[in-house]
Amino acid sequence: MLETKKKDFNRLKSNLEDWRELLVIFHDLLQWKLPYSPVVIASSVTVFFSLLWWLNLTVVTQLALLLLAAFVGNFCYPSIAKIVFKPEKWAGVQEKHLDIVVGKMLDLSESVTGCWNSFFWNQHDKSVAHIVKVSAALLFMAWIGASVNNLLLCYLVSMTLGLWPGLSQMEEFQTKLDMIKSKISFFNTHDKTK
Repeated sequence: MLETKKKDFNRLKSNLEDWRELLVIFHDLLQWKLPYSPVVIASSVTVFFSLLWWLNLTVVTQLALLLLAAFVGNFCYPSIAKIVFKPEKWAGVQEKHLDIVVGKMLDLSESVTGCWNSFFWNQHDKSVAHIVKVSAALLFMAWIGASVNNLLLCYLVSMTLGLWPGLSQMEEFQTKLDMIKSKISFFNTHDKTK
């Protein structure tokens, strides 16, 4: 298990080698290590979604343009990064920072996969309580999706995901989040004892 994780870590790190400087900068931004980080994140998300709203493009056009931007960025960025970020200025401290970022990305990938598997593919737990919880959650999501504008929902989700890493490091926010988690785990353990 540990060997597989180390192999995945090394593979991900080598795949992201060209993007290392940008990853370190984005990590510092998302972790709110700079005093203006929340403003930069919130304004970037707001400008992006305001542009989408103003252009009023179809979903297929938005997806095509987003994939085109990602394709061109992936092609052009490595050569631009060699000019902007001098490779000789990359130090051991930055390499350790990159290891932390890659480790967090790998942990995030594993936790998303674990949540997906436990939510949808849990073959061992076919209890009525599990089916009711999953069905209720999906019906609630369908109701929200039908009631609220999709662009607004995407904006709110993107804003939450962008601000979450910095918010989760705040002590007051973490205590409230732990309280909510304990209530949810109480309901989950209460259902399993029945």
